[in-house]
Amino acid sequence: MKPLEVLLFMRDVRSKGYYEQMKGRGVRSLDGDSLRRVSNSADGAKTRFVLIDAVGVEKSLKTESRPLEKKPGVALQDLLQGVAMGSRDDDTVLSLANRLVRLAKQLDDKTQARIEKASGGIPLAELGKGLIAALNPDAIVQTALATAQAKGITRSEDTLLPEELEAARLMRVAAACAPFDKPELRDEIESARREREQLIDHINLDQVTFAGFSEQAEAQAKAVIQSFADYLKQHRDEIAALDFFYQQPWQRRALTFDMIEDLHERLSKPPLMLTTERLWSAYARVQASQVKGTDRKRQLTDLVSLVRFALGLEGELKPFADEVDKRFQAWIFRHNAQRGTAFTPEQTEWLRLIKDHIASSCSISRDDFDYADLAGKGGLQKAWGLFGKELDALMDEMNEELVA
Repeated sequence: MKPLEVLLFMRDVRSKGYYEQMKGRGVRSLDGDSLRRVSNSADGAKTRFVLIDAVGVEKSLKTESRPLEKKPGVALQDLLQGVAMGSRDDDTVLSLANRLVRLAKQLDDKTQARIEKASGGIPLAELGKGLIAALNPDAIVQTALATAQAKGITRSEDTLLPEELEAARLMRVAAACAPFDKPELRDEIESARREREQLIDHINLDQVTFAGFSEQAEAQAKAVIQSFADYLKQHRDEIAALDFFYQQPWQRRALTFDMIEDLHERLSKPPLMLTTERLWSAYARVQASQVKGTDRKRQLTDLVSLVRFALGLEGELKPFADEVDKRFQAWIFRHNAQRGTAFTPEQTEWLRLIKDHIASSCSISRDDFDYADLAGKGGLQKAWGLFGKELDALMDEMNEELVA
């Protein structure tokens, strides 16, 4: 007998697409070695297959697969709100699922983490997949059978009542939609969408009607600056980075990169959308004589300079790295004078490396010596060999002097 593969159907399926996929396994090719792994009697490559339908899968009613997006004209925010308010028909649920799965592919890790935290630990993609799974016809049948059994009612797939199937569907959909009852989750998802969304109008093309100084642009820049100042005042007690700047210099604790990053995320989210680039451009338009480094690429730590300038701690807005350089020169000159002997050239080179790290990260600690720039020069072991026990004190002093 020619080598063959046997497929045995032992349970019914409601999805036509899934059924065709199961049958499709039979037509896949298998060489002799692969076939012998599942059938010891095979003496060559598979030449045919036999499908044994033990439960009548071929005759049972199947549902056609369909695209997930059924409401392309409905905004994501409205879908989220609708589900939370109880609109849980198939079209709404599947459309929301499609949007969430697509959005999850576009977001960075930090945004994903914020959404996961708001959902109670469920990733965004899993929220979408959960909605799809809730409407799986086979799973609905199994839920209905389990519910009937729990009530002591004997049912088979063929004897389930329409109302029992609908009750099972509603139960599954309610469980999948439960996370969206949280307003904070809906807000985080909508905020993430707005951050990633880009609308391109190919029909209504812009035309230049005027080139020159714009009073409206200056007014908008002033509004940006005012909203920034208002935000700093309103949230000074809530955000660690702002609390740092409002304290007196001798009371200030270490300013960390995480603190600045948290402040940046809060400012750059809708509705403020106050990125470092936007704020710097606004100040450059309104107070050009006091703003330096407008032609340079902005770094996240430039937000330190923006906050200082907005609070009146600095009379000039310049890149954070420039201010760190200036403070470093003053610090090392003073330190050499106090020591009586200057740092060696190799020590000075390492102090400059530490200074550069502070300029890009706001602070430095022992763990930071694992980063490439420092690790490539010998890391913590090399620095300790140059400075000994004095290293920790020097880092603390530089953190305070160069940033505060």
